[in-house]
Amino acid sequence: MFSEVDTVTRADPNCLAELHGILANNNISEALLWGEQAMELHGIRAVVLRIDIALNDDDLERAATALISEGWIELSLAVPPTNGGFWMDGFKEFMALGRRLQYPESYEDMRDMELLLLPRSYLGLGTLSSTLLHAPSGFAYPPAIALAESIATVFFKSSGLFAMLMRVWAVYFLRFEVFDQEALDELAAKNLECWLELVKLTP
Repeated sequence: MFSEVDTVTRADPNCLAELHGILANNNISEALLWGEQAMELHGIRAVVLRIDIALNDDDLERAATALISEGWIELSLAVPPTNGGFWMDGFKEFMALGRRLQYPESYEDMRDMELLLLPRSYLGLGTLSSTLLHAPSGFAYPPAIALAESIATVFFKSSGLFAMLMRVWAVYFLRFEVFDQEALDELAAKNLECWLELVKLTP
């Protein structure tokens, strides 16, 4: 089943590079791709309906301001998803943690791709400078084990159908990444227990 999952929407690498350039020009450091976009970079075919960027908490508002000044459009939680998706239970609460934006009108092919700026602290992404991976767009993204821990962290903070989505991400990630026990042992003991519970495994 999992091998048949295809990416529905891909963020144009050139548009991602321009997005990274705007953030870099405004001294926004360590902007990390997260969620489905990051999983895709790990070789996991996923349904990519938006771009999630994890930022240092102090950079979140500056990043949003910089993008809005470049023509990005801020979306309120009252606006339905531009890609035709639906508001799942628990999703609005997650989006409310950050800033939700839409590509400028000049990016016609990307108008249905939303951008969500999120605080790294909530995602459980601490200091990763020495282990970060780098995409062709210029963005960094977490190594597999850190992304797995982050997914588990968000799952246990979530509710409703959004929590179920995090479980789906975890299962996809486990099946495609094929973590061995040695890799899982790198997780902190508490988060390892959470991860194993999340995917219904035993040590």
